[in-house]
Amino acid sequence: TATGLRLVFDATGDAFDAALQQVGAMPLPPYIAALRAPDDQDRDDYQTVWAARQGAVAAPTASLHFDAPLLETLAAQGVQFVHVTLHVGAGTFLPVKVDDVTTHRMHAEWGEVSPEAAEAINRAKAEGRRVIPVGTTALRLIESAAPQVGRISPFRGTTDIFIYPGYQFRVTDGLMTNFHLPKSTLLMLVSALMGSEKIREIYGHAVERGYRFFSYGDASLLIPKTRPAMISVLRTTWPLLLGILLLMVGNGMQGTLLGIRGGIEGIPTFQMSIVMASYYGGFLLGSLTVPDLIKNVGPVRVFAALGALI
Repeated sequence: TATGLRLVFDATGDAFDAALQQVGAMPLPPYIAALRAPDDQDRDDYQTVWAARQGAVAAPTASLHFDAPLLETLAAQGVQFVHVTLHVGAGTFLPVKVDDVTTHRMHAEWGEVSPEAAEAINRAKAEGRRVIPVGTTALRLIESAAPQVGRISPFRGTTDIFIYPGYQFRVTDGLMTNFHLPKSTLLMLVSALMGSEKIREIYGHAVERGYRFFSYGDASLLIPKTRPAMISVLRTTWPLLLGILLLMVGNGMQGTLLGIRGGIEGIPTFQMSIVMASYYGGFLLGSLTVPDLIKNVGPVRVFAALGALI
């Protein structure tokens, strides 16, 4: 390590876990631990109904509102649950201390989205159903595993994703979460989802009505206003549409000039047909390649190159 110190334990594996359970305490958030010591009741209260794998230093507290009977009721109403894993680290409690949020560094946390979970989420998106993560932890994980808008891939590894206003959500349609501390990355996340003004309105209502905040507090169901379907389609497909438009204009100009030249020079119709077919082939190929170029290289450079070519 940077300090030259190495920490060694006299047990490993299951023996280490057993010793940790015996001498350790439930890692309550600092704002709870500062008021009282953890007790045996916290081992049940601060554990979610679907906890299955060790590794997190904190519970996804939005999940604490669920129990087995509630899950059965929701399932009977057609709500489908998909399980993902994120081992929450201590960094989740660190406040943002910089004026420029882009310079804030998140601690990396390990997570996993199984192929089965990714398939279920993708199927829900394809069927027009909403994907609503329970807790900011689940949201951060599925957004980390989403390579593009509307689609998620299997994921296994670490993520240090930092979501703040201006972020474009890829698979998240809503969020169930508790009320968060000021100047926290979690408050920035919900502001990114709902808009800063709307979050101020929601939190003002919560304070006025005496809602309970933080880990053992009340929950909120946040569902942002959806954009009109046409706007959403244009937002995700504009490179394709613009690329096709440019190629249509370019090929139309070329075809017109070629026709005029063929008429003047007396080029046989058969030869003209072959040349025009090659232009249509180029149009179809360009329709497939130009959108990706626009995304990867940037529209200005691609448009300049196409203009020079035309």
